[in-house]
Amino acid sequence: MAGETNRLLDLARVIDPKADAREIDVLVSTGEQVTIALLTMALHNRQIEARSYTGGQVRILTDNVHGKARILDIDAESVRADIAQRNVVVIAGFQGVDESGNITTLGRGGSDTTAVAMAAALHADECRIYTDVDGVYTADPAIFPRSTPPGSHHSRGNAGTLKSWRQGFADPVGRICWKIQGSSAGFVVI
Repeated sequence: MAGETNRLLDLARVIDPKADAREIDVLVSTGEQVTIALLTMALHNRQIEARSYTGGQVRILTDNVHGKARILDIDAESVRADIAQRNVVVIAGFQGVDESGNITTLGRGGSDTTAVAMAAALHADECRIYTDVDGVYTADPAIFPRSTPPGSHHSRGNAGTLKSWRQGFADPVGRICWKIQGSSAGFVVI
Protein backbone atom coordinates (compact mmCIF):
# COMPACT_ATOMS: atom_id res chain seq x y z
CA MET A 1 0.00 0.00 0.00
CA ALA A 2 3.05 2.22 -0.36
CA GLY A 3 2.13 5.60 -1.78
CA GLU A 4 -1.56 5.30 -0.89
CA THR A 5 -1.58 8.47 1.21
CA ASN A 6 -0.04 10.44 -1.65
CA ARG A 7 -2.55 8.94 -4.10
CA LEU A 8 -5.44 9.97 -1.85
CA LEU A 9 -4.02 13.48 -1.42
CA ASP A 10 -3.68 13.82 -5.20
CA LEU A 11 -7.30 12.70 -5.60
CA ALA A 12 -8.44 15.29 -3.05
CA ARG A 13 -6.55 18.05 -4.91
CA VAL A 14 -8.36 17.11 -8.14
CA ILE A 15 -11.74 17.37 -6.40
CA ASP A 16 -10.98 20.49 -4.34
CA PRO A 17 -7.55 22.14 -4.34
CA LYS A 18 -8.48 23.89 -1.07
CA ALA A 19 -10.07 20.89 0.66
CA ASP A 20 -10.89 21.26 4.34
CA ALA A 21 -8.23 19.74 6.63
CA ARG A 22 -10.86 17.74 8.53
CA GLU A 23 -12.04 16.08 5.31
CA ILE A 24 -8.45 15.41 4.24
CA ASP A 25 -7.93 13.55 7.54
CA VAL A 26 -11.07 11.48 6.98
CA LEU A 27 -9.85 10.61 3.48
CA VAL A 28 -6.21 9.75 4.18
CA SER A 29 -7.06 7.69 7.27
CA THR A 30 -8.74 5.14 5.01
CA GLY A 31 -5.41 3.90 3.64
CA GLU A 32 -4.35 2.65 7.07
CA GLN A 33 -7.78 1.12 7.63
CA VAL A 34 -7.53 -0.90 4.42
CA THR A 35 -4.07 -2.09 5.45
CA ILE A 36 -5.07 -3.24 8.95
CA ALA A 37 -8.07 -5.15 7.62
CA LEU A 38 -6.02 -6.91 4.93
CA LEU A 39 -3.20 -7.76 7.34
CA THR A 40 -5.66 -9.15 9.88
CA MET A 41 -7.33 -11.24 7.16
CA ALA A 42 -3.92 -12.58 6.11
CA LEU A 43 -3.19 -13.57 9.71
CA HIS A 44 -6.59 -15.29 9.99
CA ASN A 45 -5.83 -17.15 6.76
CA ARG A 46 -2.77 -18.59 8.54
CA GLN A 47 -4.88 -19.56 11.58
CA ILE A 48 -3.41 -16.76 13.70
CA GLU A 49 -5.84 -15.08 16.07
CA ALA A 50 -5.79 -11.36 15.35
CA ARG A 51 -7.92 -8.27 15.70
CA SER A 52 -7.68 -4.91 13.95
CA TYR A 53 -8.40 -1.49 15.43
CA THR A 54 -8.63 1.99 13.98
CA GLY A 55 -7.22 4.87 15.99
CA GLY A 56 -10.75 5.77 17.09
CA GLN A 57 -11.55 2.22 18.21
CA VAL A 58 -8.46 2.13 20.41
CA ARG A 59 -9.32 5.69 21.45
CA ILE A 60 -6.07 7.35 20.54
CA LEU A 61 -7.13 10.77 21.77
CA THR A 62 -5.53 13.72 20.00
CA ASP A 63 -5.87 17.47 19.89
CA ASN A 64 -7.91 18.84 16.98
CA VAL A 65 -5.08 20.05 14.74
CA HIS A 66 -5.95 18.19 11.55
CA GLY A 67 -2.97 16.87 9.63
CA LYS A 68 -0.54 17.43 12.50
CA ALA A 69 -2.44 16.24 15.57
CA ARG A 70 -0.64 15.43 18.80
CA ILE A 71 -1.50 12.36 20.86
CA LEU A 72 -2.89 13.38 24.24
CA ASP A 73 -3.93 10.00 25.66
CA ILE A 74 -4.48 6.37 24.72
CA ASP A 75 -7.10 4.07 26.20
CA ALA A 76 -5.33 0.74 25.69
CA GLU A 77 -7.74 -1.48 27.67
CA SER A 78 -9.21 -3.25 24.61
CA VAL A 79 -5.69 -3.87 23.30
CA ARG A 80 -4.60 -5.26 26.68
CA ALA A 81 -7.61 -7.59 26.71
CA ASP A 82 -6.75 -8.94 23.26
CA ILE A 83 -3.11 -9.40 24.21
CA ALA A 84 -4.19 -11.28 27.34
CA GLN A 85 -6.14 -13.64 25.05
CA ARG A 86 -2.93 -14.14 23.01
CA ASN A 87 -4.28 -12.30 19.95
CA VAL A 88 -2.09 -10.37 17.56
CA VAL A 89 -3.35 -6.79 17.64
CA VAL A 90 -3.17 -4.74 14.44
CA ILE A 91 -3.63 -1.00 14.97
CA ALA A 92 -3.96 1.70 12.33
CA GLY A 93 -1.11 4.11 12.89
CA PHE A 94 -1.04 7.76 11.88
CA GLN A 95 -4.55 8.46 13.17
CA GLY A 96 -6.64 9.15 16.23
CA VAL A 97 -9.74 11.08 17.24
CA ASP A 98 -10.28 14.39 18.97
CA GLU A 99 -12.63 14.99 21.93
CA SER A 100 -15.57 15.32 19.51
CA GLY A 101 -14.80 12.02 17.78
CA ASN A 102 -13.44 13.63 14.60
CA ILE A 103 -10.75 11.62 12.84
CA THR A 104 -7.36 13.29 13.04
CA THR A 105 -4.03 12.39 11.49
CA LEU A 106 -0.60 12.85 13.00
CA GLY A 107 1.24 13.89 9.84
CA ARG A 108 4.32 12.34 8.26
CA GLY A 109 5.89 9.73 10.49
CA GLY A 110 2.62 9.38 12.38
CA SER A 111 2.72 5.58 12.32
CA ASP A 112 6.09 5.64 14.09
CA THR A 113 4.69 8.10 16.62
CA THR A 114 1.67 5.84 17.16
CA ALA A 115 3.89 2.79 17.68
CA VAL A 116 6.03 4.49 20.30
CA ALA A 117 3.01 5.98 22.06
CA MET A 118 1.22 2.60 22.11
CA ALA A 119 4.34 0.88 23.42
CA ALA A 120 4.53 3.46 26.20
CA ALA A 121 0.79 3.13 26.97
CA LEU A 122 1.13 -0.66 27.19
CA HIS A 123 4.37 -0.48 29.21
CA ALA A 124 6.00 -2.63 26.54
CA ASP A 125 9.50 -3.87 27.25
CA GLU A 126 10.60 -2.82 23.80
CA CYS A 127 9.42 -1.13 20.63
CA ARG A 128 10.91 -2.24 17.33
CA ILE A 129 10.24 -0.18 14.26
CA TYR A 130 10.89 -1.82 10.90
CA THR A 131 11.12 0.60 7.98
CA ASP A 132 12.77 0.94 4.62
CA VAL A 133 15.14 3.58 6.00
CA ASP A 134 18.26 3.34 8.17
CA GLY A 135 16.34 3.73 11.43
CA VAL A 136 14.18 6.08 13.42
CA TYR A 137 15.61 9.53 12.92
CA THR A 138 15.70 12.31 15.47
CA ALA A 139 13.77 14.38 12.92
CA ASP A 140 12.45 14.00 9.39
CA PRO A 141 15.66 13.91 7.32
CA ALA A 142 13.83 15.45 4.34
CA ILE A 143 13.20 18.56 6.46
CA PHE A 144 16.20 18.41 8.82
CA PRO A 145 19.19 17.07 6.81
CA ARG A 146 21.37 16.87 9.95
CA SER A 147 19.00 14.49 11.72
CA THR A 148 20.52 11.21 12.83
CA PRO A 149 19.22 7.68 13.22
CA PRO A 150 19.76 6.75 16.90
CA GLY A 151 18.74 3.18 15.97
CA SER A 152 15.63 1.20 15.24
CA HIS A 153 15.30 -0.36 18.69
CA HIS A 154 14.35 1.66 21.75
CA SER A 155 13.77 0.69 25.33
CA ARG A 156 10.65 1.75 27.21
CA GLY A 157 12.72 4.50 28.84
CA ASN A 158 13.46 6.00 25.45
CA ALA A 159 9.88 5.49 24.28
CA GLY A 160 8.65 8.28 26.55
CA THR A 161 11.26 10.61 25.12
CA LEU A 162 10.46 9.64 21.54
CA LYS A 163 6.74 9.99 22.22
CA SER A 164 7.22 13.63 23.09
CA TRP A 165 9.21 14.52 19.97
CA ARG A 166 7.22 16.56 17.46
CA GLN A 167 9.86 16.76 14.75
CA GLY A 168 8.56 13.45 13.48
CA PHE A 169 10.30 10.35 12.25
CA ALA A 170 11.34 9.08 8.85
CA ASP A 171 8.24 8.16 6.85
CA PRO A 172 8.11 4.33 6.71
CA VAL A 173 6.67 2.17 4.00
CA GLY A 174 6.87 -1.00 6.11
CA ARG A 175 4.94 -2.04 9.17
CA ILE A 176 5.88 -1.30 12.73
CA CYS A 177 5.92 -4.16 15.18
CA TRP A 178 6.83 -4.73 18.77
CA LYS A 179 6.82 -7.70 21.07
CA ILE A 180 5.48 -7.28 24.54
CA GLN A 181 7.46 -9.51 26.86
CA GLY A 182 6.85 -10.64 30.40
CA SER A 183 3.63 -11.81 32.00
CA SER A 184 1.42 -10.42 29.22
CA ALA A 185 3.47 -11.53 26.22
CA GLY A 186 2.01 -10.75 22.81
CA PHE A 187 2.51 -8.88 19.57
CA VAL A 188 1.15 -5.57 18.41
CA VAL A 189 1.48 -4.38 14.82
CA ILE A 190 0.92 -0.79 13.74
